Amino acid sequence: MEENKTKPGVVLERFQDVVNRDTPGILQKIVANLKPLLIGAAVIVAIAAGIAGYRMIQARNLASAQEALGSILAGNTGKEKVAALEKFLPGAPSGLRSAVLFELAGASMNLKDFDKAAGYWADLAAHSDGDERVVAKLGRAHALTRAGKAAEAVKELEALKQDAPEAFAVPVTRQLALAAEAAGDRQAALAAYEALAKFENIGDRPFIESKIAQLKAAK
Repeated sequence: MEENKTKPGVVLERFQDVVNRDTPGILQKIVANLKPLLIGAAVIVAIAAGIAGYRMIQARNLASAQEALGSILAGNTGKEKVAALEKFLPGAPSGLRSAVLFELAGASMNLKDFDKAAGYWADLAAHSDGDERVVAKLGRAHALTRAGKAAEAVKELEALKQDAPEAFAVPVTRQLALAAEAAGDRQAALAAYEALAKFENIGDRPFIESKIAQLKAAK
């Protein structure tokens, strides 16, 4: 038992267990080839130190990037803000990319550049999951509707409605109703407003009921 503790293979197997997916690919390859080479524990320790150093550098880079992003958001508005964020995005660490895309989408919406906003919302949806992905898809649908592409928004919202968590049922249905109405699809708009009316605790129920009556009268 004591002998096994000092064997390079045993040490290596334990070392490999702590190398996770965040470790750079080149270092993972080195670790994968350690066993056949039967290198000693001293080399393993040296590589472990190298990985720790890499992660420390990554953490410092992230902190520096966060500070730079904060300066951009605090010191720029309008088109200057969008330009600064677009310049920052290519070199942004992966841990900040979603935040930058969210700011770009929001800033573009404020500038009424809805086509650009729709693109950034799409990028955000592609690089996220869970609730963040649903929010990004809702943002894209809203941008498409404002950009005069309501029919495209309806298609995307119909698909989103099938997969979105129950907590998003109301906002997705509401956006679907607005997009369908903007697209001139009265039947889809009526169905969405009627579905919306079935939810409890809808704050603007009188408005929804008036929309239902209006769309029924127009049939």
